[in-house]
Amino acid sequence: RSKNEALIAELLHAAGIEFYYEKRLELYDENGNIKVVYPDFTIILADGSIIYWEHKGMMADPGYEEMDRKRMRLYFLNGIYQPLNLIVTMDGPNGEFCGTEISSLISNLLVPMNRSRF
Repeated sequence: RSKNEALIAELLHAAGIEFYYEKRLELYDENGNIKVVYPDFTIILADGSIIYWEHKGMMADPGYEEMDRKRMRLYFLNGIYQPLNLIVTMDGPNGEFCGTEISSLISNLLVPMNRSRF
């Protein structure tokens, strides 16, 4: 949906990390109701464990920020949180994308995690 998400997808692919883009995920809210979210990336590691990745791009938009807060709460209620199984990155205030840092995150965190679990 965004240029920066496409760049993350390219970096994941280049690193040989298996992932799905905006794969449907059913979570439960505090009342036990099912809520559907679509994480930006669902990453499947070699041992079958799953890591979710959210890249936030419009945090200056109050509507987006409110939606994001609700999603992060749902994740937390369902055992999805940093550093256990959630990666969160975001654009800078003017839309800057830190490709070098994201590439480093992939090569220094995800690649070793993927290899160390064979």
